[in-house]
Amino acid sequence: MNNTKPISFNWNFLSDTINFFDDLCIAKIIDEDIVLLNNAFSKYFDIEATSNFLKSDLVKLFGEAHFIELFENIDGAKKQILIEIDGKVHHFNREYTKINTEKGSYLLLRFQPLLFTPATAKLNCSGFLQLVMNNIPQCIFWKDLNSVYLGCNENFSIAAGVSPNDIIGKSDFDLPWTADQTAFSRKVDREVMDNQAPQINMIAPILQANGQTSWTRANKIPLMDGDKVIGILGTYEDITEQKLHEKLIKKQVQTLTAQKKELENFAHVVAHDLKTPLRTVISFSQLLRKSLKKDISADTQEYLEFIISGSRNLNQLIDGILKFTDLNQKAEFKKINVSELLTTLSTEIQSAIDEKNVSLNILFSDYHINGNFLRLKQVFQNLILNAIKFTTPDVEPLINIRLEDKGKFWQFSVQDNGIGIEEEYKDKVFQMFQKLNTIDKYEGSGIGLAICKKTVTAHKGEIWLESKIGKGTTFYFTIRKNLMT
Repeated sequence: MNNTKPISFNWNFLSDTINFFDDLCIAKIIDEDIVLLNNAFSKYFDIEATSNFLKSDLVKLFGEAHFIELFENIDGAKKQILIEIDGKVHHFNREYTKINTEKGSYLLLRFQPLLFTPATAKLNCSGFLQLVMNNIPQCIFWKDLNSVYLGCNENFSIAAGVSPNDIIGKSDFDLPWTADQTAFSRKVDREVMDNQAPQINMIAPILQANGQTSWTRANKIPLMDGDKVIGILGTYEDITEQKLHEKLIKKQVQTLTAQKKELENFAHVVAHDLKTPLRTVISFSQLLRKSLKKDISADTQEYLEFIISGSRNLNQLIDGILKFTDLNQKAEFKKINVSELLTTLSTEIQSAIDEKNVSLNILFSDYHINGNFLRLKQVFQNLILNAIKFTTPDVEPLINIRLEDKGKFWQFSVQDNGIGIEEEYKDKVFQMFQKLNTIDKYEGSGIGLAICKKTVTAHKGEIWLESKIGKGTTFYFTIRKNLMT
């Protein structure tokens, strides 16, 4: 290769200047089609040392595309260049300086080789891939087998306080992480690479370059070249806001739980305290009626009956409140024989059954389920007594109880031929203190069905009804099968 054009530079001085550097250097004469290579550049690419080269000579050596990438695309910034020539990957940091002299100007291009093998070079990315990485909202980084950083996206560089270019060759010891965070990060790196298995959703605090500590959710996976591990790829996202919300929700739940407990205790204490004076009112009203006997007027007799009846209803209401608040205690589930439960219950309420001449039919054989015996007995008791209470005049009362297997649930039904419930009240009847009939016709606290719903819910089931006015009502409820005993 030769050049016949004269140049105005002191060639020896320029050659000595660029050979002073250990980096690969090229002096590109501005306004002249001449370049000078230093010895390091010639040796690296195995080029015959000569005085100077023309542009066309270098195009032949490197090819048009690589020539442009190496020597033409100069934007004034430090730049990473990754090229492959004859199957060998070359990776550089390139810097340039414009030098002005009395005899003219030239560009000094310095190439700093990054000593990566072809395998580890795959961990680096081209300009386009870096652009893609920079547009991903998570922080992304990749390291070699020694946990040395080979690259990252801009979000990670902001957190680390190091540019994507400058992070190359650094380790976690060079970043703002605490000693514990650095040790943990490198430990996980080692485990991921040694086991060739990812570690996902690791949540931990991390100290960032701005001095603030953020909560992060991190993932690390081994980078494979065929069946060989060549490094590690990591990502993490900032979940500080999420953790703050979780902390706030936890605090609110604790506050609400405490307030709920206070209200439950208050209701329990008040209900107990009310029962004592209430019993006194009932007892003395009855004694007054007995002591007066025939001397009592009809109006006074009626007034006393109102007092006694109202006191008894209030007593029932207090009992209902106590039973409802007791349901807040965690239920213990055990194996229950449902037939035995209903047999025990029917014996306890036999007087109510006989009084209305009710035909009570249990239409299934022995079944064993997991549940709370006393609470389920209360559910059946409330539903059966409701059916007995709301019978149709001149119709022989009939109550059928059934059990069906519904896959993950047991489904019970309590069917009667009573007065029925209007469609608009199908959901309302399960609310506290809801009474659909006048108190003088049907006594009750309006809490029984609310107790049923709360108990069924505790058994991971649902309760509902189907009804026709004048034809009767069927209450259905389910109990989950896999309740832990």
